[in-house]
Parts: sequence; structure tokens; C-alpha cells
Amino acid sequence: MGLTEGLIGLAFLLIFEGLIPFISPQLFKKAASQLEDLGEGTLRGIGFFLLMSGALILYLL
Repeated sequence: MGLTEGLIGLAFLLIFEGLIPFISPQLFKKAASQLEDLGEGTLRGIGFFLLMSGALILYLL
């Protein structure tokens, strides 16, 4: 994978991450406020799952 493909991936990540706050700021604020209710262990588990999912997808490509 070259630099160009990496930057394309980053661009898509930024586009998808920006969709919800752009389309529905209220939904985004509600979802963000619910994160405060989760414990650190739960958030860490979610982060680990996302990291491993991304690594697996990259590996399979």
C-alpha cells in the first residue's frame, strides 16, 4: 500500500466520521453524552475491538 492509498483511506475515514455531526448534530450530541455513562473498561474494550477489526481488514487486503 502506497502513500496515495493511505491518504485515500484517511480521507474516507474523515468523510464518514463527519457525516453524523453534519447531518444530525442533535443525534451526535446525544450519542456523545451517553459515552459518559460507560465505564473506562467498556470504552477500552470498544477501542480494542475497533483496533483489531481495522488491523484484520488491513491484513486481509
